[in-house]
Amino acid sequence: MDGRLALVTGATGGLGKAVATGLAREGAAVVVVGRSAARAESAMADIRALVPDARLEPLECDLSSQSSIRQAASEVLSRRQAGCAC
Repeated sequence: MDGRLALVTGATGGLGKAVATGLAREGAAVVVVGRSAARAESAMADIRALVPDARLEPLECDLSSQSSIRQAASEVLSRRQAGCAC
């Protein structure tokens, strides 16, 4: 999965975190979406404990809010255009 970007919602716990960990283990850059920046950062620390060389990036997004979703999508697109490589 080298060179691939995965945006994982629900990555702060349960199945979502397991998926994010697996994708990171396979070499994908993973955007860890969480309701708060603190939750995303905490999940990233857990994932890095299992996959030390993981390329992770936090993204705060409340999926119950259309404005938050639009803002998060815009942020992801602008990061990619700016050449962010996680």
